Amino acid sequence: MPPQKITNQKDFDSYFGTAAVMGENGNPTDINFSTQYVISLTRPETDIETRLVPKSLETNQKGEIVLCYQEIQGQKRTYTTKPLLLIIVDKKYDGNVVLSKVE
Repeated sequence: MPPQKITNQKDFDSYFGTAAVMGENGNPTDINFSTQYVISLTRPETDIETRLVPKSLETNQKGEIVLCYQEIQGQKRTYTTKPLLLIIVDKKYDGNVVLSKVE
């Protein structure tokens, strides 16, 4: 599984390749790792439809970056996927990343 915080292109590419985040017209989204980092939220492989929905991204009193997210499950499928959510964050909001699942 990828780390929760990815701070360089080499690590990002080793987990996701260049097309993991798609931009306009199917082009990879540019990530400037000198000014940005990526929060990676992944879940184990499943045959249940699973959506990871970001709810908030805030800094707590400890200076940690807290991503609150909702995990919405649907119907059983005939195939498996690995649910994934990637968020590009400006480094001016830097800190240890904490993932918090909310209902």
